[in-house]
Amino acid sequence: MAPFVETQTFRSSSLGRVGMLLGAIPGLIGVVMLIAARSAPSRVTGGSLIVVSVTVAVSFLVPWLRVEVQGATLTYRFFPFHGKPRIVDLRDVRAARAVTYRPIRDYGGWGIRIGAKGWAYNVSGDRGVELELRDGTLLLIGSQRPEELAAAIESGRPGG
Repeated sequence: MAPFVETQTFRSSSLGRVGMLLGAIPGLIGVVMLIAARSAPSRVTGGSLIVVSVTVAVSFLVPWLRVEVQGATLTYRFFPFHGKPRIVDLRDVRAARAVTYRPIRDYGGWGIRIGAKGWAYNVSGDRGVELELRDGTLLLIGSQRPEELAAAIESGRPGG
């Protein structure tokens, strides 16, 4: 089977539009704080306030989830929170199932989440692949193409 690659962003969903709005708020606060700092100097410089505000805003605007299955390896990276991709050896996967889940009820929403069923990495929608690992850990990877992702994982597993 050909390698599976999928990159998803918050901007592709209505949640992304809310995130963009929330991301703009810290930027506006930074500008107001810069103006206030210039009129009443303090130890905190206006420049540092802008850097912090822009960093917070960017974290709402640019997150993406990239998932790849190549050979016997699944990698996923939730940027900017993962500096480098997380790697799952497919020999450690007992089962991979395409599922429909309830993001808010099951995991508390979208993003990097932990719920009663384990860790979830998702950016939009209510579809994904639930992995059951050999150690009993459950891991949900959100996907707009969950059947393809599950098939790629299964084909990369020994005997798959």
